[in-house]
Amino acid sequence: MYVLTEDTTINLSDYREIKVQESLQRVASNNLPRSFSV
Repeated sequence: MYVLTEDTTINLSDYREIKVQESLQRVASNNLPRSFSV
């Protein structure tokens, strides 16, 4: 995961991209059980 420390600087665009990817992964993982339910 991404750990931010006091001396860590992160670009705002990178931060947003990370959050978007996390959201997409969360949605995908939530949809997998229903999509592949037997």
